Amino acid sequence: MMGILPTIDLFANMNLETGKQYKQSMFYRGQAVSNTNGVITLNNGIKIGNGMLSLGQKKVPLNQFIITKYNKNGQLTKSVQRFNVGSQYYVIYMSNYNQFLILDKRIFNSLYIQLFVLENYDTELFEPTILSPTTKIFKLKK
Repeated sequence: MMGILPTIDLFANMNLETGKQYKQSMFYRGQAVSNTNGVITLNNGIKIGNGMLSLGQKKVPLNQFIITKYNKNGQLTKSVQRFNVGSQYYVIYMSNYNQFLILDKRIFNSLYIQLFVLENYDTELFEPTILSPTTKIFKLKK
């Protein structure tokens, strides 16, 4: 599902009455190819370091850098480093998959990222049926 999230977002990010597309959100996936002096370079050329995100010539501050990891019992643990609360940009490093997600605030706050990547959910609305590193199934409570 992670690979088709940008396509799904195209349909979720439009005015349904006019069909007009809203501003496109940012969502990139990548893997680290180098880590020099605390600056991580991803295979898509994006650089992350010192609370900043470098997209080509453009540098923007990060809101949060989050590292997720599954422990030996299959439970998700998260480490959150906060930088600039006014920034629209987030990085999630899913360490078990060696994968970085670079996203803007709208995608970060999406139900998909909150449920399936970060396991943040309203316990009055959702009940996990299966929560494992490879499968996540939630049931909507009545």
